[in-house]
Amino acid sequence: MIVERPGGAVVATKMLYANHYFWTAIELRVLVPDPARGNGFWFASVSRSRSDGLNGYLGPIVRAKVRDEVQRGMEAALNAGKLALEKP
Repeated sequence: MIVERPGGAVVATKMLYANHYFWTAIELRVLVPDPARGNGFWFASVSRSRSDGLNGYLGPIVRAKVRDEVQRGMEAALNAGKLALEKP
């Protein structure tokens, strides 16, 4: 769902695909203009998910791997977004 207003924009995303580890997820992204920065804006992203298979004997190992992959994915997505927004 995307909502655009003169005071900013909000994008809400629900995960449609689930696998062995992830049951469901939702992400909320908010863009708020910052007039003090000219064309600049503030970007906030919040994600929540429910997962399984991250407990038990191997849980800590799997959890660490999932956490690292999520962090790398978020950094890649933010960098790609930054590059797209900075294109002339």
